[in-house]
Amino acid sequence: MPLFNISEAIPDQFIQLLDSKSANASGGIASFQSWSNRDINTISNDDTNSVILSANTFVLPAGSYIVDAASNFYIVNAVKMRLKNLTDGNILLSGITAYFNKNSTAYGNAGITGKFVIGENKSLALEYYVDSPTSSVYNLGAPVGDGSAEIYTSIDLRKVG
Repeated sequence: MPLFNISEAIPDQFIQLLDSKSANASGGIASFQSWSNRDINTISNDDTNSVILSANTFVLPAGSYIVDAASNFYIVNAVKMRLKNLTDGNILLSGITAYFNKNSTAYGNAGITGKFVIGENKSLALEYYVDSPTSSVYNLGAPVGDGSAEIYTSIDLRKVG
């Protein structure tokens, strides 16, 4: 029997990817009735020093990951999110359906939580699907206006193996 569990001796590596826009900028108008990428334009943290970000997609190194992702939505009716492996074309995780009534001022977050494993470097995207939004520059997030960056999507990943 080993003296210690090696997996316990290696700390998790944290990665945080964001859709960060300048102060007072809106999140944008949602595409509807098709899967679309959420904007991902900032690597806030990368303990692996291996993440590559390009055109709203990101490449992760091989490993096991726990993910917690959330994005803002406004008056889009039903919305669902998923994490897609673009390299292989398969869906790694799907989120639960959320509903933000387009006939009111419904606003909130939809997200994904779960665990996935990739055997080698893979290109991924966080995608969303909305059924019938009321078109608004705030569909994908409304600014707070406090002078700091506006964050409309956050993908928190822990590389655990």
